[in-house]
Amino acid sequence: MKIIPLLGVLLFPMAASAAAAPSEAKKLSGQAYSAYSANKYDEAIRLADASIKLDPSDWEAFHFRAWSHYSTGQYAKAASDHAQSVSVGPKTDPYLAFSVALCKSLAGQNQQALEWAGRSLAIDAKFAMALTQQGYVHFDLGQLDKAKENFLAALAADAKRADAHLGLALVESKKGDAFDAKKHLADATTLSPDLDAIDIWMGAKRRFTAKQKAAIAALTRPKK
Repeated sequence: MKIIPLLGVLLFPMAASAAAAPSEAKKLSGQAYSAYSANKYDEAIRLADASIKLDPSDWEAFHFRAWSHYSTGQYAKAASDHAQSVSVGPKTDPYLAFSVALCKSLAGQNQQALEWAGRSLAIDAKFAMALTQQGYVHFDLGQLDKAKENFLAALAADAKRADAHLGLALVESKKGDAFDAKKHLADATTLSPDLDAIDIWMGAKRRFTAKQKAAIAALTRPKK
């Protein structure tokens, strides 16, 4: 009979510790976000690591760690963390799956990027970021008509997406339509004078693949 109270004494601290873990994890993930916002990416990753260790279901910690990896050019790691945030996070947010698509594209995994963009659009068929991402992947694959269709759909959903205007400029330039390319480039630069500073998420800027960078350089190079 005396064993039962003893077990209760032993188990109570364990239960209290388990209950405190999510609260401490949330605190750490908040600190990870603050570190990310201050461009302290290594610190943000360390804090997110600690949060995830305490609570593997803390999708925000995966999200902040992913963007920290993204900001340091570690796109495969970023894609993996974004995919985990989709797995344990809210199922109604198209932004999470889009984030995987973006990083998969930058990691050179175009087919997987298209699949993840499709998952984003299954949640919201007019989500402009995912439509724009599909456009860039199709551009990299040389599928210019599909890319144009994606960019136009993105702009129909959100006319102020500078990266969609830029994508259209790249498509038209590749097709040899200098007039329309120039027009869409002007629209893009009006919305975002610095094409390397198109916002994706809380300070994170759109990055471009090598093929996209080369096309942008050719498009924006001063004509002799």
